[in-house]
Amino acid sequence: MSTILRRNYLVMGLVSLLLALATTSLVAWALDRSPPTRLANNDSDLSLGESVSLPPQLVTADAPFSYTFTVANPFREVVAFDKVRTSCSCTAYVLDEYTLEPGGRTQLTVKVGTSTKQLGLKSITAVLTDSKERKWPYRLSAITYPILRLENDAVFLALDENARTTPWEKSFKAYVYQGGDELPPALAVEDDGSVAACVKAVGKRVLPSGVVESEYCVTVRSSGPQRAGTGAAKLTFHADNRTAKCDRTCEIHWNIPNAFDVNPPAISFGYMPSADVERSVVIKRRDGMPFRMLESKLDLASVSVVIEPRDCAASEVKITARLNQSDVDGSFYRLLELKSDDPANPDLGIWVSGIQRSNSAH
Repeated sequence: MSTILRRNYLVMGLVSLLLALATTSLVAWALDRSPPTRLANNDSDLSLGESVSLPPQLVTADAPFSYTFTVANPFREVVAFDKVRTSCSCTAYVLDEYTLEPGGRTQLTVKVGTSTKQLGLKSITAVLTDSKERKWPYRLSAITYPILRLENDAVFLALDENARTTPWEKSFKAYVYQGGDELPPALAVEDDGSVAACVKAVGKRVLPSGVVESEYCVTVRSSGPQRAGTGAAKLTFHADNRTAKCDRTCEIHWNIPNAFDVNPPAISFGYMPSADVERSVVIKRRDGMPFRMLESKLDLASVSVVIEPRDCAASEVKITARLNQSDVDGSFYRLLELKSDDPANPDLGIWVSGIQRSNSAH
């Protein structure tokens, strides 16, 4: 009898164990399934591994936005965030606790700064992991709209020799965004006198997000005769979407051929850390005659310039710009001014551009 009872207890124990394992597997499978994407409210709870779409955001210089969510640990073991990624440098986060005890909760705050100048999808992904290396990625995203968006933050014009006597004209678009169909927005432009600029309203449309986009045409015209070589002008835009205001500048750069050919026509460092990067251009006279490049001037402390050869005439001259370490992040656009021994064309300009990042940012 005792043998039969022992067998029954053993069978019942095995059945209970199988049921427990099956229940655990079903729970784990259910937790691994991410809920569908939903539109979020601020200060709300996130379900495990949830994807959340934030409402469309209008970002101004005075009004960055942030959303705060609560993340909870539903398990009976410690879990931790082992990876957090953002879509760009203007998107940041604050996470109160990276490790959560069983039943613990923490606050995850998403912040989007005011450096954005274009439409964009900003996102943050935070991955929660347990001791069994199961992963639940949280993803928060939002479409951001600047108050004012320019089709071109800088305009570069390669003109022909006729531009010295014949007026030239260039048009591009600008857009003002509003949260709803409110009073018509306003956009004005100021020029610095070296060119003439005007804006004209073209139309508006309601985007799928509900944001209203008003389109403008910006026209820039030369004012008076232009000398050969490089030239530049600055435009300042003032936008008012009836809720907030935004100012933005746009630079117009042009080049009219003279006696020299420059290859490539500009020096661009692109986007990189400030660490001993070099770019070079070669200058030749169109008639092939030798010349001397006497001096250079560049109003940019982080870039040094070398002229080769410098002390003798040559059929071509190499200009090398070296990007040194900088303490300031940000974009730059400066004119490298050169002076030659050609009495008819003594001055030459080459644009130098790039985005600096200090070593402390890494």
